[in-house]
Amino acid sequence: MSRAPLQNESDPKLQTVVSTYDPDPKPCENPPEPWYPVKAPDLIALVERERDPKFRITVPATLHNPHPVVARTREWLAGGKAPEQGEGLMLDVAKSSIPRALRLMNALFRALEERGWPVEVRPRRASRIYERNRVRCSILGSEYGFRLREKTRITEPSKSQTARTGDNRPAYEHTGIFELGISDPHGFDDRIVRDWKKVPLEERLNEVIIELLIKVEKDRGFRARQEERHAAENARREQQRLEQLERDRASKFEAMTERWVTAMHLRMFLDAAKAEASRRRVTPETEPAVARWLEWAEQHVRTLDPLSSDRPLPVYSSWLSEDHELE
Repeated sequence: MSRAPLQNESDPKLQTVVSTYDPDPKPCENPPEPWYPVKAPDLIALVERERDPKFRITVPATLHNPHPVVARTREWLAGGKAPEQGEGLMLDVAKSSIPRALRLMNALFRALEERGWPVEVRPRRASRIYERNRVRCSILGSEYGFRLREKTRITEPSKSQTARTGDNRPAYEHTGIFELGISDPHGFDDRIVRDWKKVPLEERLNEVIIELLIKVEKDRGFRARQEERHAAENARREQQRLEQLERDRASKFEAMTERWVTAMHLRMFLDAAKAEASRRRVTPETEPAVARWLEWAEQHVRTLDPLSSDRPLPVYSSWLSEDHELE
């Protein structure tokens, strides 16, 4: 492929390239801030601790002083039980990898408890049955589980092997590569730390703890958003209650006004009836039926009138349970 020739530059300053080297460079006046995967100050301090070489987690070559959960899991495996048949570690590894898996998880559990975060079997509601009674780590108000699996590769059978055995199903071979999943209370893994090509999982256990801290901050935010939604929902319901209470007050006030107007009209008629009975010199002795009606009408007007002298005055009620005071 042909290339266009470079242009001839007439300016001497642009014809020469000068490279300089400072054997004693000056320190940067404003060094960059270290990056942290979390933002909360208390979690940043814990991340700094995990990055400190003094607190590096080491996995011994042999299993000694096993954590109770690790010891129980080892007993189950020695008895031929699968991990999912008991309340122990979730291990999906080859039989030859079990000693490594137990040493790794024992080192992690011991390190977590040294930091004040207990590891134990706790029953929890989960979508998968085998996750309902599993190992949980209680850390800063949250709980998380663990799942250790060994990656596998698929090997297709050869034609000669298929012809000899009659089985053409692929074989799954363990690769020795570990993946440690951190699960939420419902059993779903969303943070995974695995073996790297040059860095085994044993050297990344401090990163596992940092991943736990990332989940803690994530769950804190989730709970904060839930609390905000609940607070907003409670405020909405309270507003609806107050609006309904105001409508009830207005409705009862209008009904009270109608009763008062009706009572005033009836009282005017009753006063006129009393005046007419007086003009006709009606007495209880001469007209007992009229006298009884006038007494009943007086009582009826007093019952109907919300401002009757024998009734308490209306008040402004603050609670739905006090609405009877408006009647």
